Amino acid sequence: MLHLPPQTGRLTLGPPYDPYGDGYIHRFDVEITDDGLTATTTATIGAFDLVRLDDFLYGLVDDWRGWDGVRCWHSLRRELVVDATHDRVRRVVLDITVQPGSVDPSWSARCLFEVEPGAQLAAIADEVAAWLGPRPSGR
Repeated sequence: MLHLPPQTGRLTLGPPYDPYGDGYIHRFDVEITDDGLTATTTATIGAFDLVRLDDFLYGLVDDWRGWDGVRCWHSLRRELVVDATHDRVRRVVLDITVQPGSVDPSWSARCLFEVEPGAQLAAIADEVAAWLGPRPSGR
């Protein structure tokens, strides 16, 4: 189980599992909690996604000095959305949205996680890489 704690909120990602046993689609439970709110959903990722969540986070680590605008990553059905911004000084904000998978979800919940762009973000990326496990063969 992966935990990403800020001052008050928490993001928890449960272990990925293969619901069809074919190695192509994986699902995992997602929970965010903050200030009395708890929101949960199940997210879907593909084994051969062009950009894995750990790749996205390592890209942020590589650009630790900052970037313009918002960088985005999302699960296949947008049940988990990560928007990242950098203030070009000392912090990265990961804006996490959890919602049921849909183009027009009936609900959504957001939590902001402020992290240091160097060692702290690299540690999170390493933890996500370990959580996702090895890349499938053929990639």
